[in-house]
Parts: sequence; structure tokens; C-alpha cells
Amino acid sequence: KQKTAYEMQRGLVGSEMCIRDRQSRVYAVKINEVLTEIAYKINQYKNGAVESRFFDKNETPGTVDVIFVTADKGLCGGFNIQTIKAVRKLLEEYAEQKETVRIRAVGRK
Repeated sequence: KQKTAYEMQRGLVGSEMCIRDRQSRVYAVKINEVLTEIAYKINQYKNGAVESRFFDKNETPGTVDVIFVTADKGLCGGFNIQTIKAVRKLLEEYAEQKETVRIRAVGRK
């Protein structure tokens, strides 16, 4: 049986979605590893096991880096909006303190 153009297109779209799904899983695993490592280091610092200037509280930092992550898949609009609102609030707080802020975003949407 010969496939119609529509069936062939559906097959290509399906295989493309599988490739994207695999790439998304790899990204999700890596970001999970990074966040787990950060959480682990923070927990060690709180327990006094690690001494690092990166975890010391600085009342006058001068420059603040804000990294925020937005979602790309599924029904992510609400999550992204809440993330952006939280970042804006944080930026306003630092603006009141007259701090320099550098922003880095992760995600396409």
C-alpha cells in the first residue's frame, strides 16, 4: 500500500517529535543534576560543612546576577508568567537599593 502525502507528513512529524522529546529529556536530566548540586552545596553550607564566599551573605553586593528559567513544553504559560512576575519584583527591590543587576534567562518562551 502506498502512503498518501498526509500520512508521510504525519510520520515525519512523529519522528521529529520523538527526537525533540529525547532532547528535552537530556536537557531535563542535566538541569536537574545542576540544581541538585546547587541544593546540595547550599545544604552543606548551612550545616557548616563547606566554607565558600559564594554562600556568604553580602549586605552591599554591588552587582547581582539573576538567572531565571522558563519552561518550553506543555501548558507552561502560567508558570512562565509567575516566574517573570517574581523576577520583576526582585528587580524592583534591587532598583530601590540602587544595585546593578545582570539578568540571564534560560528557555525559549
